[in-house]
Amino acid sequence: LPPLQFQPLSDGERGWANFKLLFALPWRRFKKDAVLTFKLEGEISDQLQGRFSPGFSMPQLTDALEKAAVDPRVKGIAVEINPLAIGWAKVQELRRYVKLFRDSGKFSIAYMKTAGEKEYYLASAFQEVVVAPTGNVRLAGFSVAGTFLRGVLDKVGVEPQVQRIGAYKSAGDQLLRRDMSDAQREQLGELLDDIYEHFLDTVAEARGKTREEVAGLLDRGVYDNEVLLAEGWLDSLKYEDEITDDLKKRTGGKVGAAVMCARRRLCLRALRVL
Repeated sequence: LPPLQFQPLSDGERGWANFKLLFALPWRRFKKDAVLTFKLEGEISDQLQGRFSPGFSMPQLTDALEKAAVDPRVKGIAVEINPLAIGWAKVQELRRYVKLFRDSGKFSIAYMKTAGEKEYYLASAFQEVVVAPTGNVRLAGFSVAGTFLRGVLDKVGVEPQVQRIGAYKSAGDQLLRRDMSDAQREQLGELLDDIYEHFLDTVAEARGKTREEVAGLLDRGVYDNEVLLAEGWLDSLKYEDEITDDLKKRTGGKVGAAVMCARRRLCLRALRVL
């Protein structure tokens, strides 16, 4: 997908935005030089969620990042990225909007305690990648597997009946086969190659490395955060309280300068005033 193009507000749009902020509802107000902070973890819905739903949705996240990029109250973002249970398409879309925010010139920090390839790929779009000193960053490459139930069905006396057209229509293989067919193996291998190549290109560009260096990182399976820091894959090792202190310094040490929304989507709703 092509990168999103950041478009700063014109003088007229900036004046209109400031005017609307004067009359914003109480729950959509926060102080100037605020830092937008939230957590990304687990599943992220494609559909807008209800007001009292515990999680975020893709439309809410992308809309918030897009508006935060031009919101005069927001000075930067700090996002805690925990293990994600979403596909690569969603991760790529989130990364595009993080990159859009970064192109606004505001600072962006990704903080991780536990991370794999998806989490690191997303974090690489941020200006700074920070990991807890005791965190677990596992970059060991990519794999794919399948689950096949024919053996279980045979034991319980169930004969699956599946009609298929074409060698690559493998949805029914889960019930019909005990192992992966050559056609499915070829298909999944091609998809995995695409993800791997995109990961190499994207991370290499983001971290100022070569494709060979990124491939070497995955092949070596480095688990030592100090090594990752020394080699330039991370920007710093900090605990949460150190991140908070750093955010206060960036916002002039103001009390309550960060807009916290780890529990609810208050901060995302607050941005809708624009």
